Amino acid sequence: MNTIVRELRIIKSYIRLSYKNYIQFPLDFLMNFVMVLFDVIGVVLFWWSLAELNISLVGWTNEELLVFVGFSVFSEAVSKILFGFRDLEYFILDGSFDKFLIRPINPIKTMLLEKLNIFAIVCKTILAIGIFLVVGFFTSLKLQNEWMAVLTLIAGTLAYELLYGTFSLLAFWFGKIYYARNLVFSFRSIRKYPLDIFSAPIKNIFTFIIPLAFIATIPTNIILGRLQYPTIYFILSVVLFLIAYTLFNYVLKRALAKYESTGS
Repeated sequence: MNTIVRELRIIKSYIRLSYKNYIQFPLDFLMNFVMVLFDVIGVVLFWWSLAELNISLVGWTNEELLVFVGFSVFSEAVSKILFGFRDLEYFILDGSFDKFLIRPINPIKTMLLEKLNIFAIVCKTILAIGIFLVVGFFTSLKLQNEWMAVLTLIAGTLAYELLYGTFSLLAFWFGKIYYARNLVFSFRSIRKYPLDIFSAPIKNIFTFIIPLAFIATIPTNIILGRLQYPTIYFILSVVLFLIAYTLFNYVLKRALAKYESTGS
């Protein structure tokens, strides 16, 4: 119990620091909000433009696509929790990763908390909720299994980000991996589109190997009642998360043992 309380206090402290960093510069705070808002508006306008051109996706109505956009935005909020993986290689290359090793908590956890963008997380979560409120009050869609859909999204998103983090750990061995990492994960933009539109082989790859389908497509299908056995997909998302978490921790232990604090 004391350990949980301690962890919560540490997280609370870093959230407070993240908040203070943003309000310290009002213009930057405003621009961050505008950037997040424009990002969401851009996605909505993209699908709205297709609708205006009478271009539709097979099996998806415009109202259902709005639900998909809501989940897509919320998945981005969840992704921001592990945003710090992006900068891991730079900390290793310049030797500044040492500062995380001298602190009394897990160095990767410290790094992620220090890079936590609480503002983006809160903004995108609020925007996602706003989209779902629009769906609930202004469309004829009947939503179901809401919590199962949300938990499936969270597990799937964290599984994907942990795979990204595992690849980022290769910087402990190879140093600069920015371009290789971006090349390998260049398909992450696919998560902005319902994977049901792709052929079965591609859909299976992005479901069982790279869990992109669990980020927005499957949660949307769950909440719309389009899946016959939604519980199976929820369990599968949790299993994928546990596998990704186990793999990450295994590679992390080897990576920390490899690190020689030389910045090279």
